[in-house]
Amino acid sequence: MTSPGEPAGAAPSLLQLVPDRQQLERERLARVAARERARNTKKRTRSVSPDAPSKLPERAVPPRPSRYTPPTPQERFWTGTIKATYNRYARATRAGTKLEQLLAPTTQVEPHGLQRVLLASYDVDIDWIESLFPPSVPVTYIGHWPPGDGAPPPGFYASDTMPHWEMGVPRKPHARALQHIKLILLFYRTHARVVVSSGNLTPLDWSRYENLVYIQDVPLAGHPLSLPPPDPRASGSAFRTQLERVLASLSVPTTHPVMRALTSYSYEHATAHLVASWPLAPVARGWPEIEQVGLGRLAYLVRKWNLALAPTMHLEAQGSSLAAYDRRWLEHFYLVAAGADRSVLPLPARRGDGPSPEWVRASGIDGWPPVRILFPTQRWVEHESVEGRMGGGCFFGRADEFHKRGLRHLYAQPVSHRGNIMMHAKSLLAMDEKEPAHGWVYMGSHNFTRAAWGTLAGTREEPTLSLSNWELGIVMPLSLLESGPMDAVPYRRPVQPYGLSDVPWDARTLLP
Repeated sequence: MTSPGEPAGAAPSLLQLVPDRQQLERERLARVAARERARNTKKRTRSVSPDAPSKLPERAVPPRPSRYTPPTPQERFWTGTIKATYNRYARATRAGTKLEQLLAPTTQVEPHGLQRVLLASYDVDIDWIESLFPPSVPVTYIGHWPPGDGAPPPGFYASDTMPHWEMGVPRKPHARALQHIKLILLFYRTHARVVVSSGNLTPLDWSRYENLVYIQDVPLAGHPLSLPPPDPRASGSAFRTQLERVLASLSVPTTHPVMRALTSYSYEHATAHLVASWPLAPVARGWPEIEQVGLGRLAYLVRKWNLALAPTMHLEAQGSSLAAYDRRWLEHFYLVAAGADRSVLPLPARRGDGPSPEWVRASGIDGWPPVRILFPTQRWVEHESVEGRMGGGCFFGRADEFHKRGLRHLYAQPVSHRGNIMMHAKSLLAMDEKEPAHGWVYMGSHNFTRAAWGTLAGTREEPTLSLSNWELGIVMPLSLLESGPMDAVPYRRPVQPYGLSDVPWDARTLLP
């Protein structure tokens, strides 16, 4: 369809709205390869997926083998599961799940009960995605609009190649707003499948990078399942409520077929809790508003689970992009992760170089918060990772800020359970080192940045939260052991701290 108020001939086509990511990637790889040949770098032997254990022993429960097992067409995950996406560099037993296997029994030509689809992603290879669905199935794609001043107004725009496809353009509350959610909704006659992912809808993210997906199947309403009563800490019907809020933030109206379809299913056994971010203009004010979104929503859930972890809790934050970190933002994130009472937030803005008295009283820690920022080093990418420099094009470590802020002691090098592959997955692990089952885990699209999670500010009497991105992920307590929460952690533990000469890899400065 065309945008409301626009003549049919004036509406941009779907292909015009989507950048040609495939061609951009081919051109970038060609430049990098030419540069590599010019340098005549010494050939390296890289570990792909070694049988030998990591140099340091694991302190936590490793991922279950089922994380790497693709779902069968008949398999349903009524209480949710976490899967690793397919990676061509992994051993066959750990290869992971292809996107086509998530869609089964649907094929390129047969819907097999699939009635409607919604896709959301930051990057997309539209030709590849279109090839995975039967032409008869209606598909709505919500992406990040192309850069520049020519962005179309909010609305839905028809595909020029697929008669039942449309692209949704969300309303941007401010200029910094960025659509970074990765979501797949598959509506079948008998059930719906919700897939929350860290990977974009591109072959790059589904074959060369490490990514994770959370799969939640829900049955048609009125068809109860023969399952034990759900755990009281599970999300249940709140799962649908959060989905509706996410879609509303993406400018999907309540009258849209996808919104109506959500009401046709039962979410009683949904396990993981959704945590979403969306751009705020200007800010969320007061805790009732703050707790709906981003860092505020995370704070609400951790307190709800009564996870008072400080000062023995450690936080590990892993992703594909970093930010300019300062003490106050890290302290706020740690207090949220540790389940601190909201009466201590936000911490005062005026302070010296060291920890503030308010931080020490709230956390019981007289120093930096025990946070590990996990990101590949330049040395590891160039000399250990499977693809070397060629594989680092989507990883941004803000090396300039790293040098400026002097936080080396907080950084560590993560390595995938599947070998030396680049991890585009994003995860958070909050764990009490004295009680490893006491804590929580996150996976999704959020990087460990202000833009993704937001910034708490204001005063304790009038707190505020600012946010720039649309993001989506899931969070669950580690004590939900039957749900495999540690499957959300893609790297080996413990991690290796940065050495004195290590710096984070940064594609902005290290690639042409």
